[in-house]
Amino acid sequence: ALSLIVPLALKLTHDNPAKLEQGLTVLSFSIALIMLIIYSTGLIVSLIAQRNLFLEHESAENGREAKWPLRYAIGILLLAGSFITIESELLVAKVEHAVTELKLPEIFIGIILVPILGNGAEYTAAVLMAIRNKVDISVEIAVGSSMQIAMFVAPMLILFSFALGRPLIYVYDPFEVVAVISAIFLSLYVFQDGKTYWLEGALLIFAYLLYGVAFFFI
Repeated sequence: ALSLIVPLALKLTHDNPAKLEQGLTVLSFSIALIMLIIYSTGLIVSLIAQRNLFLEHESAENGREAKWPLRYAIGILLLAGSFITIESELLVAKVEHAVTELKLPEIFIGIILVPILGNGAEYTAAVLMAIRNKVDISVEIAVGSSMQIAMFVAPMLILFSFALGRPLIYVYDPFEVVAVISAIFLSLYVFQDGKTYWLEGALLIFAYLLYGVAFFFI
């Protein structure tokens, strides 16, 4: 939330265009580095300090061994990732055609339709884990995907843009900032007590539909 608020606030409150451009460029590079450090630190904590949350006591010690060897599992993951990369390229090519033919807003396609089409496997995995009463993993899948985009993919794009000599500025539209921050507060409301029920799920679906309508007309 801070990474979205601070650049936008700087842009809205600064009246010197030359210094503003310089400030946003330096700030964007700084945010990208800081976000990557925070994401890496959080990943280390999740994989080491909180490792028991994911194992759920399913280990060789209590008679539950992994079905796949580590090398085989990594190979399958890399193979699946390569197919997803090809699929993403095909999807992006068709999105441009859809924008032209269906006259759908580009931001609506990018924020609503593409995530629904591209994250189907994650949604299925999250639901299956919830059905099996492994809510910690289900929440990690659902929230972790958004965190990965916000704290890893976006900062990497910023750093690559600097490396190519065409720096991207870390400034989002005010409506987009409001949407992200309100989504963060909704997540905190649902997850803070460590339990959930169908009414909170209905609230999240309602919020998503509200965002969808708004982004269609933005």
